Amino acid sequence: MPNVSIENLDKAAVLKALFDAATVPPKVPAGPMSEAMAKRFIDAGQLRFDYVSARALKVDIATGEFDSSAYDEANGAGSAEKAIAALRGPVVEAVPVAVEPEPEPEPEAEEKEEDDDAPPGTETQPAPVAEAEETSESDTD
Repeated sequence: MPNVSIENLDKAAVLKALFDAATVPPKVPAGPMSEAMAKRFIDAGQLRFDYVSARALKVDIATGEFDSSAYDEANGAGSAEKAIAALRGPVVEAVPVAVEPEPEPEPEAEEKEEDDDAPPGTETQPAPVAEAEETSESDTD
């Protein structure tokens, strides 16, 4: 009993996908189901389908999954899964990508003030800070 998940899919879209993918019998018009027609079925509460416009569906889409064995028997092995997979859209596989670590930022150099009067290429150095003389208790008599 192969089940096909239709969790989080619109029921009208599921019906349309299954109808459009079903085998069309000889001498039956081969057009797709309109979205409006699919919606009318669902809005009327119809969620179990045997034949729709002579196409064998044989599914019950009332829950989040359905048994696809009767649909597949009438329309070809795996055809229900293919129809729902097409409805979901392409599956994009995650491809591992090697990510190189970002280089460590270099320490920021202290900004030096430039002397507008200095010739180009010369930098002014900060004036040395005079060290304070230490006073001892014996000096303060």
